[in-house]
Amino acid sequence: MLDHPAAGWRIRAYEDRDRANCRAVFDACVVEFEWLTRGQPAPQKFRSGSSGLRTLVAEVEPAGAVGFIMFSLPAGYVHYLLVDPDWRLCGIGRGLLGVARETAGGPLYLDTDAENTRARAAYQAFGFTETSTRPAEGRSLVRLVGP
Repeated sequence: MLDHPAAGWRIRAYEDRDRANCRAVFDACVVEFEWLTRGQPAPQKFRSGSSGLRTLVAEVEPAGAVGFIMFSLPAGYVHYLLVDPDWRLCGIGRGLLGVARETAGGPLYLDTDAENTRARAAYQAFGFTETSTRPAEGRSLVRLVGP
């Protein structure tokens, strides 16, 4: 789907063999969310064709998946975009968003915690704009819409 040989990664569709790596990426990322008062539940499934849910992974050989994006079609709603901390700032997040946008055939949108300033800054650098804020389970979520 997308290769970045200079950075050493490629983006492809999720496969069942990616489950353990995607779970490890999830676990490595959510520990950084110290503002959450209770644990963030991991995705129960990474792929479901009937519901329009799609998952793409960023893969590095031989390590396997080091990041993933999970989004719904046709709406283009991003449920998760997570990149292993050791692989950030390598273009993986931008690459995953780009391939997801192509797959969805239009703009993407998502919600992120208002306290997640790192993610908000990254999305804004990717061209997303903040459109609203709403309360959710004792915290505030910010809606961002992509180009």
